[in-house]
Amino acid sequence: AINGSLPDVVAKANELYADNQYKSMTTATSYWGAFNFDRQSYALFNDPSVITTTKDDAQKADTKTAILNKYFRLAVYAAFSTKAHEAVSKGEERALDAARNTLVPYTFAVTSDGRTYGSILTQYVEELEPAFKGINLDDGQDAWYNPERAAKFAAKAKEELGDTISAWPIILDYPVYASNENQKNGALAMEKSIEDAIGEYVDVNLVYLEGNSSVYYSAFYNMPTGADNSIDCAFGAGWG
Repeated sequence: AINGSLPDVVAKANELYADNQYKSMTTATSYWGAFNFDRQSYALFNDPSVITTTKDDAQKADTKTAILNKYFRLAVYAAFSTKAHEAVSKGEERALDAARNTLVPYTFAVTSDGRTYGSILTQYVEELEPAFKGINLDDGQDAWYNPERAAKFAAKAKEELGDTISAWPIILDYPVYASNENQKNGALAMEKSIEDAIGEYVDVNLVYLEGNSSVYYSAFYNMPTGADNSIDCAFGAGWG
């Protein structure tokens, strides 16, 4: 296997094995971003000494209110660059090899009249939100990422939320598996892409969770109840 994130390794592999390289198939697991719509916990359920926020009560309330706004959520999604995130572990050239823009493959099913699952989904996406007119949800591209669209969504969210928000930007607590370099650097890339696009509206607070993976997953995945979810959002929800 070639580590695409190391340019020297890629260059040497291209020199020695130019005609003997292949790209492995995309696996059946898909990951996406998920928000906590009713956050109630601000520390790990199994270790209350591990605090997962730096926010005061007003900022906590602002975040909860903002997340419930459709355009705020769309703004965050549109500001997240899959390519920037994946380039950390795969390198720029292969960053979008495994990119998927739907929960299942674009060609997962085909109707009797020849329409793919992806094309049908695209139609409904455009109907639900006209700003997505012309979007191409096929695999292998950063379809949802659009900084200009993200800024428009964020401005609309701020307008709709009005004086229900005490102060901008909204702080989003995001969990980071601190001992995993790829995940840590991926989180930094995610933070940069979002704040570069909508930093006026969103401040991503990376919560570095020390220890093994069980500590990290106890923040948003391996909890006894939804009320024990102690983050605001994570690009780590998935199925497969």
